[in-house]
Amino acid sequence: MSYLSRGAYVLKDFGKPEIILMASGSEVSLILEAAQKLAEEGIGVRVVSFPSWELFEKQDEAYRESVLPKSLQRRLAVEAGATLGWERYAASVLGIDRYGASAPYKVIFEKLGLTVENIVAEDKGVVLNEIHIYPFTCRKFQGVFSFLPRCDGISAGLWHRG
Repeated sequence: MSYLSRGAYVLKDFGKPEIILMASGSEVSLILEAAQKLAEEGIGVRVVSFPSWELFEKQDEAYRESVLPKSLQRRLAVEAGATLGWERYAASVLGIDRYGASAPYKVIFEKLGLTVENIVAEDKGVVLNEIHIYPFTCRKFQGVFSFLPRCDGISAGLWHRG
């Protein structure tokens, strides 16, 4: 059985994981680069490619535990689209809960804060049990922290369960 048919799989472990980074599609290259930078700073990271929640849910408990161990709750998902649904797997999500922007993906990703630097900053916050990501401001609503950028009136979001 291929890893792809399992819905999610460990792409790479950088040392002993302290945090899990997960993404699907084009965001996987961002989390791989962020994981490499974190590893260079001594932070262990597991990178999970997550192409299908539905297929992952069909796997047995042992397989799901091997990919997303319950003992490792420091988890960040990166999503270039809506963050809805990631709360099942991640403690925090860096994503875009809006539509209507149009430009080459690298331009959009940078304008909306989906950069390696922001992922690294957020990962460190999750590892340290802090919530900080520049240039975002923090808002708490019903136990959820939402981050919105202060620049250009463009909104992206990060939420943290807690």
